[in-house]
Amino acid sequence: MHDLEYHHIRRMGTRNGYMDGMIRDGRNAYLTGYAPWFLFLRAVFNGVYRPYILRTACMLTGYFKAMIHKRERVVSPEEMEFHRYLHRQRFLKLHIFQP
Repeated sequence: MHDLEYHHIRRMGTRNGYMDGMIRDGRNAYLTGYAPWFLFLRAVFNGVYRPYILRTACMLTGYFKAMIHKRERVVSPEEMEFHRYLHRQRFLKLHIFQP
């Protein structure tokens, strides 16, 4: 067990700049099998944080660029289906869909 307290100097995913990190985030979502509808909802949700529209646009750019270039997925079809199943479950558990 470590008791040493530490603080990160920069935000995660920003080693080559903030925009590059958000584009990578979208690309990685494609590579791990996110469904387009789920990534879109995630990007819109992230749009409430600064820098708002830029963050959403970068995530969508990374995802669709990887899709257009037909990048090879890093998960098997079974893992991708399970990942999407978890996304559907997460979506259905939102309070707006419960009576």
